[in-house]
Amino acid sequence: MFEHANESVSILSGKLNPRVYGQSEVIEQASLFLAEPDHKLRVLVEDGSESSIQDHPFFEKFIAYKNVEVREVPAAYQDLYKFHFLVMDSDSYRFEADKSECVAVAVFGDKAGAKNVANIFESLWAPSTPIGASSQSEAIRSVA
Repeated sequence: MFEHANESVSILSGKLNPRVYGQSEVIEQASLFLAEPDHKLRVLVEDGSESSIQDHPFFEKFIAYKNVEVREVPAAYQDLYKFHFLVMDSDSYRFEADKSECVAVAVFGDKAGAKNVANIFESLWAPSTPIGASSQSEAIRSVA
């Protein structure tokens, strides 16, 4: 998805599985995508604990990027949905119907479906807590 994205990637995941997101090919494509300052990556994780973020190859590389934001979904919201997903731009997505299994479908060119998934992402983004470099930036802004 990073290879084909033109503007944005939004991910809802349990902990951004390092077996997937830690692979050198994924890190390379994400790096190429994020090299463009107008490209945006937003990540929602259910487990934003320090142990899940620390020593994670993807977070080590990208959490301090200005065009990357990471937030933790509040525990009260996590029981409201049973899925995980990734949305690319406004027309493609990868959807896991059952977040307890690693079975997903990827759909390209489906603007209506991508809009639906993106709306779910936005509804979870607002109440979620910033973590990593993005939370440090927000804390600095609130003091200033």
